[in-house]
Amino acid sequence: MIYYFATVEHTYTMEKFVEFCDISDAKGVYRKYSACRVGDKIIPRSIFFDTKWMQKLSGDTFADENPYLYDELNSYQQENPHAEELMKVYEAAGLQYGRVDYGVKDGEVQVWEINTNPWTVTAGYLEREARRPYYERFRDQIVEVFNTLPCPEPGTVSIHIPSMGVAAYEISKALKMGSKYRKKKVKAWLRAKLKPAA
Repeated sequence: MIYYFATVEHTYTMEKFVEFCDISDAKGVYRKYSACRVGDKIIPRSIFFDTKWMQKLSGDTFADENPYLYDELNSYQQENPHAEELMKVYEAAGLQYGRVDYGVKDGEVQVWEINTNPWTVTAGYLEREARRPYYERFRDQIVEVFNTLPCPEPGTVSIHIPSMGVAAYEISKALKMGSKYRKKKVKAWLRAKLKPAA
């Protein structure tokens, strides 16, 4: 099913397409795959499994209740079956680093998104006992690849961040932190920055 939205404002048109792609198997289990690119390597990260199409960390619980799924995750990490196709996706996007989230429909990769500043592995992930070996494997692989990248000579690098870039960063940080105080602080900062000059 495809939904089409179009709005016209001033002299431009904005179009958005949203498609639901049913990637569930015969048992009604959905899989959300993720894999990172670092340089010229694709590193398979994880598969979340659930009977709901929207998957976040709930996938850990479902796999714990159906441990046979961990065999599939193990094979995914060892065989890296979609590496060639995912590399084409990253190349088309012009990215040498990121994490792609995707599904597989009738044997073909269906990309959901590419995170250009992704979570890789945190201490919280390693606390999930059943998944810990898989997160550790991914962590070790991504660290190994990072260690092979060419490193510039030590020195000073100047970075210019436009004011609205700072605003976006602060907003993102506030939302991730979930702090009411921080959110108020960001709103006040934005009001000050965006206030018209007298």
